Amino acid sequence: MFIFHSHYPRVSAFICIIGISIARTINRINPPIKIVITGSSRDSKTDRLDSISDRLPRALSIVSNNKRSLLLQTSAGLRPQVLKFKLVERTELINRFVKNIKSNMKIKIQHHQIALEGLERIRQTLGYEATLRRGYTVVRNKDGKLITRLKEADVNKELEIEFYDGKTSLFK
Repeated sequence: MFIFHSHYPRVSAFICIIGISIARTINRINPPIKIVITGSSRDSKTDRLDSISDRLPRALSIVSNNKRSLLLQTSAGLRPQVLKFKLVERTELINRFVKNIKSNMKIKIQHHQIALEGLERIRQTLGYEATLRRGYTVVRNKDGKLITRLKEADVNKELEIEFYDGKTSLFK
């Protein structure tokens, strides 16, 4: 249902045509909608409507032309050749990114490997095995606990002594 009231028949007829067209479009998309527009008895509002009614067809034409050109631009990008070209172009771009990431990761892994090897050399230098190479020994009880004092060695009847080249047991 579409109701419009105006004191000027030209405005009423034009608005009714637009309202009916809009109502038909809306009814195709959604359940029927009732549109009710009522006029006012004030002269300023009717004068304003009359001044707008002269510009409305041109404005509607401009808006519809803008929408049409936007639709044509969008639909041009949906052609199979254009889509295939874009797909190939983006695939190549992704492949380049993957190649760059692989080479960058290889370089990073090499840097970390070098750093890790350096840390291993430091660990070997500072570890107790290097001390054993210099002639020292490590003494442990039968449970594997380190013996660092003479009193601890006297209490234990069985000791294990570790040299640079091996281990031996000592019984008292």
